[in-house]
Amino acid sequence: MKYLISLIFICLMSCSLNENITSSFSYPVATETQAKLCTTELKPDLARALATSEYAQRFSEKDFYLAKTPVFIYSDSELKYFEFLVFDASTNIPYETVTTKTKKTGTSVILYVLPFIQNYPVVKEGKKIFIDGTYPNLKSTSISARGEIDTPNGIIDVDLSTDSKQLEFLQNLTNKDLLALNIQNKNELIQSMLSEIQQEQKKEKQFWDSIDEKDLLLKSDKQLKSVIKARAVGTYLVSSCTTSSMLNTRWNGWCAPSAISWVATGLMPNFNGFQVPLFGQSGFETNTKINGTLFLGRVSNSPSGKGFYNYNDTGDLDNDSIINMTDNNWVLAQSILLDGLRYYEAFITGNCQENGGGTSISKINNMMKAATDGEFSTIYTSTYLLVHSRLKNKNLPVFLTMPSHIVVAIGSKDDDYYYIHDNGYTTSDHNYSAYWAHESEFDRGGFYVF
Repeated sequence: MKYLISLIFICLMSCSLNENITSSFSYPVATETQAKLCTTELKPDLARALATSEYAQRFSEKDFYLAKTPVFIYSDSELKYFEFLVFDASTNIPYETVTTKTKKTGTSVILYVLPFIQNYPVVKEGKKIFIDGTYPNLKSTSISARGEIDTPNGIIDVDLSTDSKQLEFLQNLTNKDLLALNIQNKNELIQSMLSEIQQEQKKEKQFWDSIDEKDLLLKSDKQLKSVIKARAVGTYLVSSCTTSSMLNTRWNGWCAPSAISWVATGLMPNFNGFQVPLFGQSGFETNTKINGTLFLGRVSNSPSGKGFYNYNDTGDLDNDSIINMTDNNWVLAQSILLDGLRYYEAFITGNCQENGGGTSISKINNMMKAATDGEFSTIYTSTYLLVHSRLKNKNLPVFLTMPSHIVVAIGSKDDDYYYIHDNGYTTSDHNYSAYWAHESEFDRGGFYVF
């Protein structure tokens, strides 16, 4: 199966409760000594100071404070992220998680604002807790401990996770590729990308040169919250994708057809004469029978206030050595009952069975057309700025790629953060919530809908 599941682990530090945190809370935060001994380029104390300032000006809706020390997040033995719990100052109860970088790069230190507290399970394998998939995601003592994979990774044959790889990808596109990706001018894309990179490098140097570390570290939280002025660009949400019904519904199958089915339903609920219901709408909950065998169809998780279309089944109903969720015939039988063949049309157009569930990014445009009966398409772009522009000015979502995975950008903040809906793959222990993520965590550009 051609998809990458990277193993990331978090090293549990001996728990040291921060000031003002009640004894009922116990999280694997680093001790102050461990934080001081940290050898990352961006030290935890400076990361916290900058994050306090950024969070106050961009994300805060109440009086808050960040934990004094973070949880250390490792990827392939590299300390990659600091996770700071965000506390309500009036109750001393944590309500969000701010994730920062560990290097002095870019012009923002915050990478993620997650509207939940990460699930830190009991340690069962020494001091390591594994994380499967791409961040932010579940922490578990082993992959099997999760019990299931909610929306599997499924983007194959290309990895655009660095600018150099993306530039090489663009340079090597053939005329056939350009047609499939709906690209009119390859050279224009390359120049736009190079120009954006050059501008970012200048801004990055100016940003870090302007920071007086010693002065920042002497300031109180109150002073930090007014130190650095964020860009007052504003927050924009795509209306078709940010209704409560849309945010509370997901397609639980391979990532590309799931993301496309979700977006397509927000844009046009009626498909092939079939009204595709969302969670909370009449007729949503249903089971299906395929060859006399009962399967969950549209599933309502009433306690969590969420629901999903179920295309995740690892059985083999017809004994053809192809698991159900990757089998054209099983997907057809499920989709005809659940969403009027919307997921199936995207699935077969993406050649998902042939690729073990995976999809080439060259298929995304035709998958989108198939799932909307030709009403909507996608165009590939190579810059972050264009993605933000589309989200704000066209009020339409953008598909973003990351190693072996695809998510949907449904909002823009200050021209450098995306509001992300992930169909559940990375947040299944946290109510499948949408979250804010810095653009740099995704491949540059994306596939915007038009």
